[in-house]
Amino acid sequence: MVAQRRLNGGTAAADFQSSVAAALDAAGGEVRLDLQFPTDGSMGLEDMESEIVRKMLEICHGNVMEAARILKTTREKIRYRIEKYNLR
Repeated sequence: MVAQRRLNGGTAAADFQSSVAAALDAAGGEVRLDLQFPTDGSMGLEDMESEIVRKMLEICHGNVMEAARILKTTREKIRYRIEKYNLR
């Protein structure tokens, strides 16, 4: 357990992962984003993508790996979008 915590970046990271796992279990393994996009064409796909990534990072308290896991993508793709949309 101590080795795992060191690999995860210390006890804060382990505690965060535990709390996210508990929240996912409580929600039936699902994360629901409260997002609404206009249907009149006033918001483009990139704007929607930016909002999805921003909201997921907010839910994951900035944890890129956790956001990538939930969105079923890679950490590199999330980091690319953080830079692309200037989310930090």
